[in-house]
Amino acid sequence: MQEWLEPLVKIAIVIGALQGAVAYLILVERKAAAYFQDRFGPNRVGPWGLLQPIADGLKFVLK
Repeated sequence: MQEWLEPLVKIAIVIGALQGAVAYLILVERKAAAYFQDRFGPNRVGPWGLLQPIADGLKFVLK
C-alpha cells in the first residue's frame, strides 16, 4: 500500500463519522425543539424520521 493512501483513508473515515454524528445530533435537536413547541418534529422520511438527515443532505446537494 502506498504510504499516502492509508492516512487518507483514515481521515475520510473520521470525517464521515463526524458528519454522520452531526447530522443525527441536528435531528435530535430538531425533535427536542418540536417537543418543546408542542408540535411534530421531522417525521416524514423513514421510521420515526430517522432518515431525515439523509433527505436533508440530498436536498442540499441537489439545490
